[in-house]
Amino acid sequence: MADIIRVMVVAASPAMRMGLSAMLDDNPNLTVVKTVPDMDSLTEEMMQLQPDVVLLDWDGNDYEAISHAPQFLSATIILIDDR
Repeated sequence: MADIIRVMVVAASPAMRMGLSAMLDDNPNLTVVKTVPDMDSLTEEMMQLQPDVVLLDWDGNDYEAISHAPQFLSATIILIDDR
């Protein structure tokens, strides 16, 4: 049996967070450990929850926060841009 992949979802919109989480819930190999509305909340939770993947609804302004934060080195970052 494969290891469960731990995912954090980051999206400003509550509807987007719910939708992305619902899509991931259909896969038995994935578990959503937390949903947060912004990068500040993500940074606070990263060290504690240690997700394997961060699914980020990207607004184009988060690059600096991701590229300069050492806690992001341990997770795969997947960017979603709905524009």
